[in-house]
Amino acid sequence: MIRKALKLDGKQFRTTKQFKAKRPSEYWLLFFKRHVLLKQRWKFKFFYLLALAPILITILFYINMADREALTAVAFISVFITIIVITFLEKNSPKAFVPINAFGELAKFIIYVKGDVYKNLISLRLNAGQIEAVKNLLKPEDIGFKNGSGTTYKPYQLERFFSQFVFKEGSSCIVSLYQISMRVTSTKRRRSGKTKTKTKHKHKFFYQLILKLKESDYSISRTFSTDRYDISVKNENGYNLIKVKLKEKVGIIASEVNYVNKHDDSIFIKMLKHLINKQVLVPKNNQKLIN
Repeated sequence: MIRKALKLDGKQFRTTKQFKAKRPSEYWLLFFKRHVLLKQRWKFKFFYLLALAPILITILFYINMADREALTAVAFISVFITIIVITFLEKNSPKAFVPINAFGELAKFIIYVKGDVYKNLISLRLNAGQIEAVKNLLKPEDIGFKNGSGTTYKPYQLERFFSQFVFKEGSSCIVSLYQISMRVTSTKRRRSGKTKTKTKHKHKFFYQLILKLKESDYSISRTFSTDRYDISVKNENGYNLIKVKLKEKVGIIASEVNYVNKHDDSIFIKMLKHLINKQVLVPKNNQKLIN
């Protein structure tokens, strides 16, 4: 039954790049292993067929020409044009920029807390789709940027994952990740009069962990932020809501989980340990968030 569910869910995820469900922790770990934490492979795209035009021209020349030297020249030019066409189309196609390492952070956190989750059920939604899509486009002014002479900004935002569950002792927890991809295009005029255009991509990850704790079970002793974490506390209806945020700048989006990331503690585990070890939250009546 699990194999069948993994197959059906995996098919949906591969097709839509999105998935949302409530499943046992072990199921999510299998799902991540088979469908999420995979090296991004080269994928054929329909517009690559346009690049085959020069090759077809070469074949036609081969059929109609007897001159070997001319055929060699045509073949060389055709290959050159093919490379240019593929490079241009690939450069201008929408980018996915799927953060495999960040999904690994969630998988490691599930491993860490799975024995403490109520009924072992975790609600989770995932999105491994293209971030550079019109529906994800932001206004540069909304995040503090302004297009100027020679420089234009195109920011995109996408929620990569959102997970919600309840610990066995009654507290609820949410972990999530938002990704912002900034496409920066700069145009400069050289002394020679030629114009050069350069495009760069910059990325930011916004990790967040939220705990909802009963006032009767936990007290808040210190609610300070650090150089690494932005911590805030809000009290409502007999509960303390603790939010821990982490902003991370990323230069390159990895196509696979690297060795260091695989064996290091999850970012969310470090957040949780920080709250406990620094006594930001203090349990009452022998309460224990995780064993």
